Amino acid sequence: MWGARDGRLLTESKGLRSGISTGTCAAAAAKAAVMLLTGRLVGKQVDVKLPGGWIVNVPVVHADMTEEQAITLVRKDAGDDPDETHGLLIGARVCFEKSGLKIVGGSGVGQVTRPGLAVNPGEPAINPVPLRMIRSSVAEITDKGLLIEIFVPNGEKVAYRTMNQRLGIVGGISILGTSGIVRPFSVEAIQETIALNLNMVAHSDSIRVVLVPGRIGFRAALGMGFHESAIVEVSNEWDFALNKCMEHAFEELNIIGHPGKLLKFLKGQYQTHSRSGSAVPVFIQGARDCLGVNMQELNTVEQGLIDLKQKQRFKLGNYFAHKLEKCIMTRTESRFRIKVYLINLQGEVFGSTH
Repeated sequence: MWGARDGRLLTESKGLRSGISTGTCAAAAAKAAVMLLTGRLVGKQVDVKLPGGWIVNVPVVHADMTEEQAITLVRKDAGDDPDETHGLLIGARVCFEKSGLKIVGGSGVGQVTRPGLAVNPGEPAINPVPLRMIRSSVAEITDKGLLIEIFVPNGEKVAYRTMNQRLGIVGGISILGTSGIVRPFSVEAIQETIALNLNMVAHSDSIRVVLVPGRIGFRAALGMGFHESAIVEVSNEWDFALNKCMEHAFEELNIIGHPGKLLKFLKGQYQTHSRSGSAVPVFIQGARDCLGVNMQELNTVEQGLIDLKQKQRFKLGNYFAHKLEKCIMTRTESRFRIKVYLINLQGEVFGSTH
């Protein structure tokens, strides 16, 4: 169940507080500004209808009116999600136009410069769902012509802490959201980011893509000479990422990661969260088969790597890399050339397929 109160949403099953997206904030600010412009703003909050039908109450922290325009601000509340945009002010500046409804990006809203996103190059980074939310929210108030400018104070500064620079979005943050809700640590958000990044790689005409679990793998990939634009972080969502790769015309698929994650593939597990089980049994079996070494008392794969001598470590790393290559080749129906690189927690390569 979802509950709405003062723009804050609770996910009862997790006990974590959810929040509202930048798209919901933009729609709330735009609606409040139009209400102010038409003399209908009463109180210090506005209701916004989310795409799923829920209505949230969003506080308005600033409202100002001149002879020609109305300006309002709302504050982004991401709940318990570690969102870089949490606490940002998101504003709308609205004035009447002769006809139609025009929505533009102002200061602090990024501009798209590359193909492959939901928004075309040259346009403000306001995604389609937030645009529809803004349109429907202001349509509740008036059918008169309007010019709506969405702006974000400090948006350009905060954007450097987001993925926008890697995506080719410059000058500010993106106005995002497909549900209007920010769910803490949600798988859906991770998968949406993976799909977006793979789409960007495909539109760059790159024939190869590099999949890594996270920042250690990302830094290792850069150290190997892979271009940043070809690297996609997939967290634990390998099954989703491989399926998405198969929707594109890549020729080469590079997999870089720690065996504590990747060896789960050999058990048929492509969701590598710790709750999916441990890779330690696979590591122990591999050490026995490849090296003739019995490693029964292991808590982690990393501990096993440390306990091995360097030559043993590299021999076992190459052994596992080739097993993973065959496994991934089968999983992806031989669509790609597969290259596998195994790294330790310091990002050092100790095994590969070539």
